[in-house]
Amino acid sequence: MGQTLGLIAFGHVARAVAVRARPFGLHLLAYDPYVEELVLSQYGVEPVSLTELLQRSDIVSMHAPSTADAYHLMTERHFRLMKPDAIFVNTGRGPTVDEPALIKALQEGWISAAGLDVFEEEPLPATNPLQKMENVILTPHAASASARFDPVRQRRVGQEIALVLTGRWPRSCVNPSVLEKTTLRRWQPYSMERGPGA
Repeated sequence: MGQTLGLIAFGHVARAVAVRARPFGLHLLAYDPYVEELVLSQYGVEPVSLTELLQRSDIVSMHAPSTADAYHLMTERHFRLMKPDAIFVNTGRGPTVDEPALIKALQEGWISAAGLDVFEEEPLPATNPLQKMENVILTPHAASASARFDPVRQRRVGQEIALVLTGRWPRSCVNPSVLEKTTLRRWQPYSMERGPGA
């Protein structure tokens, strides 16, 4: 309660995190140059620059997709901007973080801890220093895998197939650059006023 959670990128997962974090009394910030400020404010999230997010947040949660624009979005310079007692969480995509810079930040105390579900190289090699750090929690890119989540996962697969069969982009795509080359049309993300799709 009273801490600040900064969300880097504000897609579906970050929005779900915002909804769940609010009841805990966290102040929410987000940086996403591709999302309108009005969307962020609908979730009670303050839009800020990446620099401001890093400087103000007690917890920084990475949700950026693995795109050319987001490659190594977090570098040594960015980790140096964070509070020394801040926690960095990455459950998005490994390549969005310069991993040697993160390791250095943890070893030298620029930040206090990290929780990681994704890595630049997966599976994470046994020789990676992250494996032996006491201030790091690791999961093998399977944090959401549980029997409780299975029905949701099955429903999501059906929804993705339905989107494609009705001529629309899926919400998730391993190689999103191919979507521009298809005849599928872009769909609008969920809006509180308009409901899902467009």
